[in-house]
Amino acid sequence: MISQLFNRAAHKHGERTVLVDGERHMTYFELQVYVEWSARYFQSLGIQPGHRIAIYIPNRHEFVISLLGMLPLGGVAVPLPQYDDPGELRAALLAAKVHAVITIPPYRELLAAVLSQQGKAEWPLHKIPLAVFEEDNIATANGTLSPPEVKVNVAAASNGEHDRAGIGFLSNLVGRFDEHTAVLFLPSDSRGAQTLKPFTHRALVEAAENFARSSQMTADDCILAVLPFAQAAGLITSLLAVIAGDAKLILLPHFEEASVVEALARERVTIYPDLPARFDRLLAAPADRRRALPSLRLCIAAGASMAPESKQNFLREFGVAVQSW
Repeated sequence: MISQLFNRAAHKHGERTVLVDGERHMTYFELQVYVEWSARYFQSLGIQPGHRIAIYIPNRHEFVISLLGMLPLGGVAVPLPQYDDPGELRAALLAAKVHAVITIPPYRELLAAVLSQQGKAEWPLHKIPLAVFEEDNIATANGTLSPPEVKVNVAAASNGEHDRAGIGFLSNLVGRFDEHTAVLFLPSDSRGAQTLKPFTHRALVEAAENFARSSQMTADDCILAVLPFAQAAGLITSLLAVIAGDAKLILLPHFEEASVVEALARERVTIYPDLPARFDRLLAAPADRRRALPSLRLCIAAGASMAPESKQNFLREFGVAVQSW
């Protein structure tokens, strides 16, 4: 169902930018090509319905491509927080009983070391594949397996638009797993399997559509995604809501006050979901780091309640209301 939502948006808005990741801009069409490409890669790994794939990537385009590529196969995404302790990372992988891990180069050595520890654990982490997404290529840790090439024929139609022929692989897969678990979330402290939180395709799509509707999201909106995708609130209120609401997503992998304010101003962000504590940090930032944000129309405090006084202070300082979600 998530794949159906994305495919409809890609068909409707093919040539429009959907993702901005630093200097990287991706249209719906480009993203759709990469999603099919990654789906074929996960298929080549033998991913079956119900298999769990850990994603150890912050809010970057590689995360989006990986997530949307594994879901049509029935794979269960396990987006992992950025753990400071390798022991917590290992505990999370064991708790989730993952069948594969995908990451980016900065985390290659960390994950390789964690996965190589055999110990007495019941789940054989040392046997699962580690895939590294690097410069538009995905390969296993030993570099022997690359994803199959996706060839797409783009022909000009009579109305001047493009016929995106060749994106047919995923159309035969979507819609089969609506009631199946799509994403499995873990807490940042990884205290055990009892804390795993599953969300079905249907539950995630309904939550995203409700958020897009309640925020009156339109194609003119631009959403800043710095709230981690490893949290349900981050995935729903940014990535999935953008697909449901036909908007544009600005990716920011890490929170830092100056970077957030700069992105809000530079990209003319209209909707900004984040944790309540981070809005407080923006308020506490030095005055020379603050900028006028005339395009910002809505802030969303997600995951926890925000003190009424903090909301009033934010409205007074930035001229934008913070709503709870």
